[in-house]
Amino acid sequence: MRVTCQGCGREFRATPSAKRKHCSFECRYSRTESELTPREIDILERVALGWTTPHIGHELGISPKTVKSHLEHIYFKMGAVNRANAIAIALTGGLISYPT
Repeated sequence: MRVTCQGCGREFRATPSAKRKHCSFECRYSRTESELTPREIDILERVALGWTTPHIGHELGISPKTVKSHLEHIYFKMGAVNRANAIAIALTGGLISYPT
């Protein structure tokens, strides 16, 4: 079955039971739609405070795997390669303020 991607307009193959709306992860999280969600900003602020993935998960009531997933989305949207890079980009861009 051929489906049109809602992100880029390209056609891609999908099974009839698939509910995919985008041809790829990259298209779904393209930088044209790159604003961080409130949850992603919350996680980024906690990362800036030096919190570990398990600590963030525990405090937010989500699994460490979910935290890692949020971090991957944050890195992709920001063009960052790791936590330190994401924090630097967020601080210089005014997305988060310096921890006190």
